[in-house]
Amino acid sequence: MLACPIAAPNGGRIGVYCQVWRPEADIFGMSQRIPNHLLERLEATEHPAILIGPDYRIEAANRAYGSLYASTGPLESRRCHQVSHNSPVPCDEIGESCPLRESRESNAPHRVLHIHHSPRGDEYVDIETQPITDAEGEVRWFLEILR
Repeated sequence: MLACPIAAPNGGRIGVYCQVWRPEADIFGMSQRIPNHLLERLEATEHPAILIGPDYRIEAANRAYGSLYASTGPLESRRCHQVSHNSPVPCDEIGESCPLRESRESNAPHRVLHIHHSPRGDEYVDIETQPITDAEGEVRWFLEILR
């Protein structure tokens, strides 16, 4: 369990406990790769969200994302396009714009409208990716939020 800081209406902070899904490899010895403040930010996001590496691999997901895609199989070691598009290749190779690739190339947030294949069927999803830097200022992850 992680204590997630959430802003109170008066501008203060309320500490609440929440759980963040992480691949089993992270839980057993590699969790230090992702700083707790990023995991807290991920879980505090009300919409389904994932933290993705530059290689499209899902490194962490909030509960909302896990609930949405858990029935597609384990998320660990899978790439975002495998989960949301059921595709072995990134989405821009199957006819859609890839927000992660755009963010990686521009070093800026990027937003697209995609058709995702979810357990509820095909649906339009507004996706935003944001580059996230490590302690040295290098882009290490991308936060992807589904709306």
